Amino acid sequence: MERGLLERRKHIVMSIVLSILVPSIPSRFEKFQRIYQKLLDQSKGRDNIEILGLFDNKQRSIGLKRDALVQMSKGDYVAFVDDDDNISPDYIVKLLQSALSNPDVITFKQTSIINGEQCTVDFDLTHTENEGFTPGGTIKRRPFHVCAFKGEIARKYHFPDKMYGEDWGWCKQVLKDVKTQVKINEIIHIYVFDSEVTEAK
Repeated sequence: MERGLLERRKHIVMSIVLSILVPSIPSRFEKFQRIYQKLLDQSKGRDNIEILGLFDNKQRSIGLKRDALVQMSKGDYVAFVDDDDNISPDYIVKLLQSALSNPDVITFKQTSIINGEQCTVDFDLTHTENEGFTPGGTIKRRPFHVCAFKGEIARKYHFPDKMYGEDWGWCKQVLKDVKTQVKINEIIHIYVFDSEVTEAK
């Protein structure tokens, strides 16, 4: 009896280490389901993962939607995965392992696919600028919203009310308080953008 009570108490007080935030709209529900299921599968058996999705009928900008997700999150770290993105099979494990070191941000490498052309993005706090997309190459960028930021820092700042460029508008503010990082020197996130089908307009 005492052991059962202790186990229940442990479950109640366990903190959320990682909040994964997925904004979407009804017309992209199938895409949302696909990435949500991958995240759910990777977080199976882990009580310290929070997956938050937010739908609306496009009455608010993507900036306000992202902001709502950040503000409602409970995680020690927050990271965005958009509904048309993809993740590596060890995405959650890698982030949780890195969170043990308690950095201000967890960075990594990303495959970026834009209109069918591909490059590697190297996110790193030591980079001083954001290089432009270069098909077939590797570009250096400062930490973006897809990286895992410490929640107490992320929730201090708000996304601008914009449909485009809201991500870097937020990151520029957050990075003022970010001093330390843990770098995952592997590709664990895949970004996909197609100008013919995007609804970020």
